[in-house]
Amino acid sequence: FVSGLSDGAFMAERLVCELFDRIAAVALVSGTLSNGLSAACGPASPRPIMFINGTADPIVPYSGGRLGVMSAPDAYARWLSLHNCNAASTMTTALPDVANDGTTISVARNAGCGSGGEVRLYTVNNGGHTWPGGSQYLPESMIGKTSADLNANDEIWSFFSAHPR
Repeated sequence: FVSGLSDGAFMAERLVCELFDRIAAVALVSGTLSNGLSAACGPASPRPIMFINGTADPIVPYSGGRLGVMSAPDAYARWLSLHNCNAASTMTTALPDVANDGTTISVARNAGCGSGGEVRLYTVNNGGHTWPGGSQYLPESMIGKTSADLNANDEIWSFFSAHPR
């Protein structure tokens, strides 16, 4: 398994593209997909992947465009394509708003993939360049809000546990 935040997320994604035979699943936080890697990534056996991205991330914008990175929805769609998923099989669910922190979270899931894989996108509405359930490691004015509506550690471990090799 491999996971990362920000540049670590981009590195984790590169690893799953290049070393897919050694990785069971990947989880990316505050990272999407670079345009260059998107063109080069075509693993023979795609791996389950999940994204967690904030809509108010000032460093890796949810809508993409900065430093040649895709938007979170476009990265999700690219991985749906790599997994031979039927995009119409995506189910989107709002998670419970358990914290009064100005954020909410929805998850788009697609497990109806020809490869047997799964692709998820957790959208942290009004969330920043942060690890949900983690600490506010820099001021909100610099990185945005940290959501307490999801414990990313637990969610990633649950995802990994569901996809052993």
